[in-house]
Formats: sequence, C-alpha cells, structure tokens
Amino acid sequence: MDADSTALPGITAEQRADFADQSLRLAMRETDRQIDAGDLKRAHEVLYAVPAAQQTDRRWLLTLADLREAAGDYNGAADAARQVLATQPHDAGAQLTLARQYERMGDTDRALDLVRTVLAETPEDDIDTRLSIARRFTAMRHEDEASEVVDALDARFPGRADITVQRGRVAQSRGDFDEAAQLYRSARGLEQRESAVPGPDGTPAQRALAGLEARRQGEVATAVMQSNKSGDEGISKLHATEIPLYVRIPNGYTGHFFFHADTVLLDAGTLQGNRSIGDLPFGKIPALGNAGLGAIGQTDKGVALAAGYEFDGAYNSWRADIGTTPLGFLEQTVVGGFRYRADLGVQSVTVDVSRRAQTSSLISYAGARDPVTGETWGGIVRNGVHLRYARDVGRIGLFADVGAGLYTGENVKTNREVTVRTGFDVPVYTQRDQRVTSGLVLNYWHYSDNQRFYTFGHGGYYSPQRYVSFGIPLDWTGRYAKWSWRFLGSAGWSFTYENDVPYFPTRPDLQALSGNAIYSGGAGGGFSYTLGATVEYTFAPHWVVGAGFSIDRSRDYAPNRAMAWLRYLFDKRQLPVPFPPTPVRPYSAY
Repeated sequence: MDADSTALPGITAEQRADFADQSLRLAMRETDRQIDAGDLKRAHEVLYAVPAAQQTDRRWLLTLADLREAAGDYNGAADAARQVLATQPHDAGAQLTLARQYERMGDTDRALDLVRTVLAETPEDDIDTRLSIARRFTAMRHEDEASEVVDALDARFPGRADITVQRGRVAQSRGDFDEAAQLYRSARGLEQRESAVPGPDGTPAQRALAGLEARRQGEVATAVMQSNKSGDEGISKLHATEIPLYVRIPNGYTGHFFFHADTVLLDAGTLQGNRSIGDLPFGKIPALGNAGLGAIGQTDKGVALAAGYEFDGAYNSWRADIGTTPLGFLEQTVVGGFRYRADLGVQSVTVDVSRRAQTSSLISYAGARDPVTGETWGGIVRNGVHLRYARDVGRIGLFADVGAGLYTGENVKTNREVTVRTGFDVPVYTQRDQRVTSGLVLNYWHYSDNQRFYTFGHGGYYSPQRYVSFGIPLDWTGRYAKWSWRFLGSAGWSFTYENDVPYFPTRPDLQALSGNAIYSGGAGGGFSYTLGATVEYTFAPHWVVGAGFSIDRSRDYAPNRAMAWLRYLFDKRQLPVPFPPTPVRPYSAY
C-alpha cells in the first residue's frame, strides 16, 4: 500500500487514519534505527518525510527531541518536549525527555524536581514509565530514590527481565559491582524465558553485563616510540627511543595491578671536543678548556622498572605507583606518585602528588659526564603537586589546573615552579560514533631560575621566568567498524621572558675562570602550532594494533614524535570498539 492508496474509492476515514498511524509508527521506528546507527542525517530525512499534518503528533515531537539530543542540541530537544507539554502538560514521556535535557545541560536540580513530579503522578502499575523514572534517578546518581522505584516494581511484578536489569544498573551505579553482575546474569536467564529478541549488540542484560565485565579487562602491551628534537650536536640535540612493556592484571571489578619494564635509548649525537671553546657550551669546557678532547659520543641506555595499583570505583578513583628512572643511566633515582580523583556529578576534583623524571634532554633525563674532569651532573626530577578542577556547564566543559614543583638533580641548582592551566572545551559536532570539540586553553608558567642550558650546574630543560600562552585546539575522534581514530591540532601564541644566567650557577670558581660568562635572556614567544594523529585497529578479538605521530612547532622548538603499538587483551572484546584510541603509555609519561 502506498500513500496514494488512501485516496482510492472505498477507503474509509477510519482506514485512512489507521494507515496514517501505521506510516507514522514505521517512520518513528526507522528514525530510531538510524539514530542508533549514528546516521543522524538519514534520521533527519526519514523524520521530516512524515506529512506536515502529523508533525504535531506527540510521538513525532518526542522522536524529534531524541534526534536533536543525539546531535547535542539539548535546547532544541527541550523545545520539542515543551511543544508536547503545551497541549498535554502531564505527559510523562515529554516530562522525562525534558528532565533529561535539563540534566544534559547541567541543571540537575530542575531535572530532579521534574522527575519527582512525574513519579508522584505515575500509577504504581505503569512499569515502563516507572523504569524510565528509575533510569533518570540512576543517571543523576540518586541511587536511593532509583532503588525505591525498582524495588517496589520488583515486589509487585517479580521475575521481569527489564526490572531486574534496572536493579543491576542501580547496584552498578552505587559501586556494588558483584551484586550488579549477579542481577545481570539473572536478567539474562529471564530474557531467555521471555523470548527477548536481541539487537545488534545483544539484549539489554547482555549489553549491561558486557559493559560491566569490561572493567575486568587485562592486557599485555608493547610499543616502539621515537622522538627527535633538533639542536646542537652532542649538546641539546636528542633522539630518544622507548620500548615499553606494560602488563595490567585485573583484581575484581574495581582494581588493576600494573607493571612496567621500559627500555630507553638516548642519543644526543657526537660532541666534537676539538672545536673552538666558544662553540662548546657544555660541561666545564668554557672554564677549563678543551685540551686533548676529541669526538665524544653522548648516548645512554637503561630500563625503567615500575609497579603500581589502580582503583576505579563508582564515585572515586586513584592510582599509586613506584619505580625507577632507567637503570643503567648515568644518574638513577626512585620515582613514583599518587593520584586521587573524586567524581561529584557534573564536577570532579583531582589531586596528583608525584616525583617524576624530566625527560627533555640527555642531561635532564640521564645525566652527563663532564668531558674534562669526569664529574657528573643532571638527572633532574620534579617533586610536585597538581590540583585540577573540572565542571560541565551545559555542553561546555570548564577546567583549571594549578601546579607547584621543586626540581632537583645531581650538581645542579634547585629550581622552583608554579604553573596554571585553564580553559574550556565545547562540542562542535557530535554523533554516536564520532565527535569534534574545540575551545580555548590558557597557560602560565613561572620558574625561579633559568635552567635550560648545558654547562655544568644547568639542568638542560626549558624553565622560563614567565611564560603565557593561549591556544585554540581542535579534536576529532571517532570509530568505524574495527577502527578508531583521533586527529588533534592547535594554534596559539605565547609570550615569554627568561633571565640572564651565569654559565656555572653552582660553581663560583668555574664562573670566574670562564670570565664571568653569561647566557643572555630576554623576551620571546610567537606563533606556535601542533598536529597529531592516532589510529587503532582491532584485528582479532584479543589483539589491537595502533600507530600515531605528533609534531610541535614554535620558535626554537620543533620536536617530532612517532609510535606504533601492539596490545593483547586477556578477554575477547565484546563491546563496540572504544574511542578515542588508547596508545601505550611509557612510564616516563606518567
């Protein structure tokens, strides 16, 4: 039957109405299917193919709200729900849809008030509406109110799969993961008894259980990472190769033990010791000369070892680790850290206390040996703390990070650091399987001493006395079939200032012998940009491979990085491929 058939002789008004209603149902079903598939353009075409006379129907308007919500247009979705409420002020579906948009936009108090109103107006035997109410309470982390609703339903209608699944979701939201797993398994059996038809990702109980079991995923992963920073041969240049070996072992639904054994190879090139002293700002050469020096290779290698534990609960998470800078380096030390994150609904607070290696040069990471006297210096570590606060305000994510650190090392001047990073991000384009975000990021750094040089006593790391920058990032991430990707870029401008500093900040005797040589500081900065990409492919149920690169470009700073990785998962991946990709992270990047 086509649309013209309603005009055929013998078709009654009632039959025409039935046909129109059936066509609307089919359009709604197809629109929902396209939304679930992530094809919002096709969903829009199907929805607006419905005759204009039917576009005031509550079902059409609530489907429009779902489509706008999937596209990230929460205000538009709320407007569609309000059109229904204008003529049907007690429509539970429209009220819950509106409450969901308030929740998405960060107005949880208003959303809760509306959900509680719907609950008070809903008959006790309206299972579907009361389950929807419980879902909203659960999403807003009001588990006690959600539990009251589903427990009453379970007592009145025992042995229903949909009620049992929601009881599991409440338990999972509370952090009672073992109870949630038991309920999901019970619901799976009830679905079989009810002859539930699975969708592309399984039944509701199967999807819920698979999502919970993903918490117990373990892995073994390795990678090859290459970073190259241009500079003076044998001094500031650096080619670094890292080959991390990472093992992550699950402990129940909330924890993982993890271990690192990361091979690190550093090559700063060859120091041509027979060049003129003015061309050799390295070690003690500017003070003691270079008599008898020839070509000296500036390399080092070692293996960094580490172990730790991660906890991921319903309302908080933390990570503790302890390890070493690469064993075999000229300078070696113990490093580690503790990070705690509290999730408070639309906001979160993170505290990170750590001791980490400074990896920007051979001197700062591995240390170096003075070619004249054999004395060593360098091996810098940052001992510090970071405090981070983040909050969602509607679709916009706000964040602020404040850090303070003390930089120490062998035969180097102790340095102090204060940093502030703040900004916001906002979605530009959103679909089920991809999203694009942008925003604005502001940075401020202050170091007490300029330590970016390579003579004895300097740390060989960038440490301006004032650094202010702003940047506009663009982030596109998504997935298709077994692929996931992320493309990153940013453009910005910086304003910097560095103090003049002596060649030998820790040795007055060497400074005098150098003729009181000074490194000139001054103002700097300018335009900068970054580009990067990562791609990951799940080529077998247990195996994932990936690759990525990044480049930074600014005045006097142009590093390049590339990597490839391989990951083995203990359990078969059951859920859709996650995005963005998750590159293997070396211990040096914690």
